[in-house]
Amino acid sequence: MAELETRVEDHGSRWQLSLLLNGTPVSGTGIVKKRMQIGSVTVRMGGIAGLWTDQNHRLKGYASRAMWEAVDLMAKKGYETSILFGIVDFYHRYGYVAVFPSSTMAVETDALMRAGTPLRPRMARKQDLDAVRRLYVRYNAGRSAMAVRSRGWVPAWRMPRLGEGTVRRPGRVLVVASGIGRIEGYAVYDTQAGRFHVSEVGGRNNRAFESLAGALGRRARRAGADAVRFHVPPDDAFGAFCARYGCAWSAWYPHSGGSMGRIIRLSGLMTKLALEFSRRLDATGVTWKGTLAIETDMGTVGLGINGADVTVVAPPKKGAVQITIPQMALVQLVMGYR
Repeated sequence: MAELETRVEDHGSRWQLSLLLNGTPVSGTGIVKKRMQIGSVTVRMGGIAGLWTDQNHRLKGYASRAMWEAVDLMAKKGYETSILFGIVDFYHRYGYVAVFPSSTMAVETDALMRAGTPLRPRMARKQDLDAVRRLYVRYNAGRSAMAVRSRGWVPAWRMPRLGEGTVRRPGRVLVVASGIGRIEGYAVYDTQAGRFHVSEVGGRNNRAFESLAGALGRRARRAGADAVRFHVPPDDAFGAFCARYGCAWSAWYPHSGGSMGRIIRLSGLMTKLALEFSRRLDATGVTWKGTLAIETDMGTVGLGINGADVTVVAPPKKGAVQITIPQMALVQLVMGYR
């Protein structure tokens, strides 16, 4: 029987991993090269995209092999974490677990229409992109599990699943600008089948928020939508601002499926997070000294703690305080899901 061969192609921003049978691809997946912030630090994240198996070769374990080889590839390349958008009851086999809730804030269009537009709204231009990127960085400073956007970034936003009768497609970018042309806020939106969805929003201050609310309300009215649905986290500053207009929140924390993640390199991840742990401990005034040994199903890592100074200790010192936690629970803590 012919053996499977593995081929990895580097396309710059992503790898394409393929399983070949007699030279013909029968299964594989893409791995998108990304960086993600956890608080104040940046980690490398591999995004699993497009896992597939030829219909004539299914139920042979090829997809499982492709997934494990993708995990091994990310580990060899020094990636600390991985994220994917998955179906229910499948990707847990490879150590992935739900790490992002799905939260939505709905505001009636008529309520948003009451907002003014002290700043000028317009559609974004190519020359606005770096200003939007900088605003994104400022707006999300300190958040965990946010994608890092570097200079030269180009938007590739995709709208969330919008419901029956709609499809995913790139959103449109609205900005609000001051009299001197400085970008003060932005929103990514799309309208389909009478629905109006906003997948991302950011602003410098309440004037920007009010202008975005008013501009989006007017666009929703022209689209015939009774409400605007904002796909933003529960602690979003724009979401808090919209309480004055009346809003309804819904949140879904899936047990399986949706946005899922796993740790790829435990020691590498903790080495980077040590700086963030130090920052957080410094804010508490804790003065404890000792070693914390975190034992997971993918290995053990030690954290040496001396007041606000945290370093990785390998192997953990004898007498360390021992914590046993599954990798799948630990990654949820790291991402803020728990």
